[in-house]
Amino acid sequence: PRATGPLCELLGEGQSLAIAAAAAIAGIRDQRAFEPLLACLGHVDAAVRQAAIGALHAIGHPEMEHRVQSLLGSADSATRESAVRIAGYFGYADSADAVFSACGDREESVRRAALEHAPLLGERRALPLLLHALAEDTARARASAATALGRVPGAEARGALHRALADSDAWVRYFAARALAQHAAPESLDPLAVAAAGDPAPHVRIAAIEAIGHIDGPRAAGLLAPHAEDRLPEVAVAALAALGGVSDPAAMLPLARANR
Repeated sequence: PRATGPLCELLGEGQSLAIAAAAAIAGIRDQRAFEPLLACLGHVDAAVRQAAIGALHAIGHPEMEHRVQSLLGSADSATRESAVRIAGYFGYADSADAVFSACGDREESVRRAALEHAPLLGERRALPLLLHALAEDTARARASAATALGRVPGAEARGALHRALADSDAWVRYFAARALAQHAAPESLDPLAVAAAGDPAPHVRIAAIEAIGHIDGPRAAGLLAPHAEDRLPEVAVAALAALGGVSDPAAMLPLARANR
């Protein structure tokens, strides 16, 4: 605790020092750092803001919920984004309305944070907001919505993610594939197989392959085997790794072929 004061002074320094200081404060967990850390929530550097948020999580100050509620209405977009991330992480029920409202914030960064955390505050209320964002928002916000839909169970969320596999932005498609892995529903195998075979972006193909392996089932090995000899080594490696985790004994043939 003797280091808390000097460490808090370093929070106002450059990025690397501020991040290191926040990490050290998180390890000490001295509540005297609460106010200096709150002052960092509007920092111009996103990495510093995230380090401060992590330290605040570790400290767990009793005034945190009350103070974060007031910051959700800040005129500064960086501060609003940080407040949304904290309120969503802790699931503050009294902040839920503000977080859901932030899904329509004028600033993309705030919307993205709210979309990512909305399911943690209520899946039912979050679903229509996520579906709207996935269909209408910017590419980065659509990617955030796709990520969040991985935490929302049900056919409606999966249907939206299936459609997102054909989104114009490769990162939206990537995060949709990863979200479908979280759902682990056999009905997603066919759209994922299409993405694994034909998406123009290798990282999307890899995400789809990994999702097929995670879902598993009697069809998984057959869907993965053709990719084990793909012309792109990174795709072939992903397919072999996925084959190594599926339950179907048919996976042994392409694995044995790769060993030779």
